[in-house]
Amino acid sequence: MADLRDRETVERERHRIQVEEFLGDARQDVARLRGLVPELEAGDLATWARLQTIAHNLAARSQILKLGILNACARELQQLVDERQKGAAVDNFFLQCVNSAIETLALEIEALKRA
Repeated sequence: MADLRDRETVERERHRIQVEEFLGDARQDVARLRGLVPELEAGDLATWARLQTIAHNLAARSQILKLGILNACARELQQLVDERQKGAAVDNFFLQCVNSAIETLALEIEALKRA
């Protein structure tokens, strides 16, 4: 029985370390996303592709680590990029939605860092 508890303790610690590492990386990703906003507003297609890649990576890693809310935030950002690629108008409202999705990611990351 002690062996099972020891193994669970080791697994929890490993998961905690992985989450901390991911959240550090995610903070950097959000900083990059914030920096992309002027280029997104200008309609730069390569920047939209970078946004898609970052959002996808955040979604994938958060799903693996079972961070459900963070995963949902990243997927929402992915969906906005998908809408853009399907021809959605990139007007002020759409850009406001993208900015809000980025800031929601930031808020969730900070909440997880405090937990």
